[in-house]
Amino acid sequence: MRKKSPALSVSVIVAATVLILVLVFPCPSFSIIISETSENTEEKAVLQAARNFLDAEKNRDYPTVYESFSPSSVYKQTHSYE
Repeated sequence: MRKKSPALSVSVIVAATVLILVLVFPCPSFSIIISETSENTEEKAVLQAARNFLDAEKNRDYPTVYESFSPSSVYKQTHSYE
């Protein structure tokens, strides 16, 4: 039968302790950053546009993909969907 390495046991205990401490005592500034970010309407709009674009790509909805491009994009200025 194989014996467990004491170093491995110690490292597992240390990792578990750090994980528990992080979960029990989260950093207060981290929650402030998350709440400020989630309230940012511009970020929400960009994320929604990215989701719409990726959904259209996944569904092979090429007219929607084309419409997702910015009017200032070189591709959209030099190409048409037709």
